[in-house]
Amino acid sequence: DRLMKRGHYVEALTLCDESLRITGEGAWTGARRLVWLNRRAQALLALGHADEALAAALEAMEASPDPETIADCALALLRLNRYEKAADLARLALDLTRERSVLGNATLAAVMLERAMPAEAEALARAGRADLDALLPLVHIENRVACLTTLCRAERMQGHTDEERKLLAELRKVTRHNPVLQTQALLEEVDALATDCSAELLDWGFRAVDEAYLMAPHYTLWYVAQPRTLAALHADERFTLYAGLAREEFERFANEAPTVAEVRAAYEVAGRNGRRRPAPQSSREALQAQLFTLIGTLLLLIVWMWRFFLIGNA
Repeated sequence: DRLMKRGHYVEALTLCDESLRITGEGAWTGARRLVWLNRRAQALLALGHADEALAAALEAMEASPDPETIADCALALLRLNRYEKAADLARLALDLTRERSVLGNATLAAVMLERAMPAEAEALARAGRADLDALLPLVHIENRVACLTTLCRAERMQGHTDEERKLLAELRKVTRHNPVLQTQALLEEVDALATDCSAELLDWGFRAVDEAYLMAPHYTLWYVAQPRTLAALHADERFTLYAGLAREEFERFANEAPTVAEVRAAYEVAGRNGRRRPAPQSSREALQAQLFTLIGTLLLLIVWMWRFFLIGNA
């Protein structure tokens, strides 16, 4: 987690792979192995290996279909532009959690943006934003940034410029220690450029996209491929290069990522066997035992108070 927080995703992935290769008595099992599986999927996604991230997320879902693993799978599908199934899994993650799923809300909000429904996206992202405040510092920085960038786009599409500026400032602050995530904040700033911006600003926009591509190529191409993003750059011939790279990448992902049938099968299993979080704290028998204990304690307290006052009066 410390490595990922600083943007050292290659080192984090190496550590995950080394830990998952351990066999014998020292092998990670159960919930502890699941933590490594989840972190591996998250590191792969941050590195732009969306196809491998989806495979890793499906493996984690097979081990434990709980809100975290399902939400990771939903985000991987979003980054592969498989919006319908991303929405299905995001809703399932939200249904299964008794607490909150920041990533589930952020993913579902991003799907709403793709459908040109910014008001609905804003509502979902704001729900995630409220959950951020309640869950900090337990929220992974990647999930926090996913929520903030989605909310930023939703506000921009609705012309809420003042709120957009506040969100951009927060994004810059949140991502300052993570170079990979800084690119997401940078792309939001480019997206904020007006379509009639000056040639100087247009040049800055392309330099910023070039910088983002060097640091986080997949996220940059995914952002380029989203509807209604980077509108100020579309008319420039330099944009066609990135649009072509995005088409090539998503064609490759279509051939190499887990198939639609595999995802559908995993979704159906998760729908049947999904594990709510947090788990129920007590069975009926345990609640009855707690009730009897409470009643006994109250009776002892009453007896003690009666003896105390009786002796005091005597």
